[in-house]
Amino acid sequence: MESIGNSGPSTAPVREETQGETFKLNIDFIKFDSPVFLLIAALVAVTALLYRKRDSYPSAQTQWPAVLRFITIGLILTGLAGPQFLKLTNNKCILFIVDISQSIHEKEKEAVRNYIRLKIEEKGKDDRVGVLLFAEEADLVIPPSGLSMDLLLSEASRLMESHEAGRGFTDIESALSAAVKLFPEGFQKKIVLITDGNENTGEASRLFDDLKSMSITVDVLPVGGVNHDEVLVESLHAPFEVRAGSPFTLEAALSSNTETTGSLQLIVDGQEKGFLKDQFKIVPGHHQIYRFPVVIEKSGLHDISVKLRAEQDGFFINNRAETVIFAAARPKVLFITDPASNNPRGPLKHLGRLLTDNSIDVEYLPADLLPAVSK
Repeated sequence: MESIGNSGPSTAPVREETQGETFKLNIDFIKFDSPVFLLIAALVAVTALLYRKRDSYPSAQTQWPAVLRFITIGLILTGLAGPQFLKLTNNKCILFIVDISQSIHEKEKEAVRNYIRLKIEEKGKDDRVGVLLFAEEADLVIPPSGLSMDLLLSEASRLMESHEAGRGFTDIESALSAAVKLFPEGFQKKIVLITDGNENTGEASRLFDDLKSMSITVDVLPVGGVNHDEVLVESLHAPFEVRAGSPFTLEAALSSNTETTGSLQLIVDGQEKGFLKDQFKIVPGHHQIYRFPVVIEKSGLHDISVKLRAEQDGFFINNRAETVIFAAARPKVLFITDPASNNPRGPLKHLGRLLTDNSIDVEYLPADLLPAVSK
């Protein structure tokens, strides 16, 4: 996210969580992790049909065992294909919380209007945008709606010019508290806080954990000339789908207006996993890219985030960025071997290697270790 005003870095949008039951689903399908097994299942089905045609009048004693055998094989192959039922949503509700206290000058307010205009132009057809203005208190609100860009901006500009009461104070805490009550249900929730950070009443930092627990992401956009050292995480990117146990690339973008030393920590599902880069030199500049190999062992959806710790910094809320990944489980094939053989894995050696090379786990089990079946 670009900064507004004369100088200073800013944040980029971070991963937003989805919740609720009224989302419009833009993807709703079944995905197969290893579709080659579906081809094998089709061949099995063709074989079954040919078998049935060959035996024109199969008896019940021969027919049903064959049917059950083919059904079992088909289910096993379908399981190996790794079916995944995916539903993804992208409807967003973005609320701009704009500081209009006396410390914000007219030139900077015009930059704010231009920035909001740009972001409204980027919003999706079903997204909603709202504007909350605050100084000592947040008492002028444009509720989140699907209004046109021109109507939204004209109303925001009018309110920014007309509001005078309490401009000597900046209470970010009350503004964030008011914003929580404005979000409609069924949308990803995001706050863009536009302020110079000169909070002289309230304590916004104690609300940030509560906002996270409510699945509300927060971006802080410094406005005007930032008169303090500032280091932040602009963005975090990773492929949405990865393979459990296999490395993938995590890309973090940093910005800084000062030279300092920092550490970048990896957090997976809320658990700290160590430092991706410890005690490294941070130089002034925007969009400094760092790439790291990361391995997730457990399959399923995971929250991935990085947290930056810098020796010289002003805002701390923008030192963290998040994304989400889906780690697909590795399929596994169990081979039953002959315990009496001198080389039980010999006949399966090449097939096992082929499966392993294609990220499929292989396990061998002697037949005499199978559970006994009572007659």
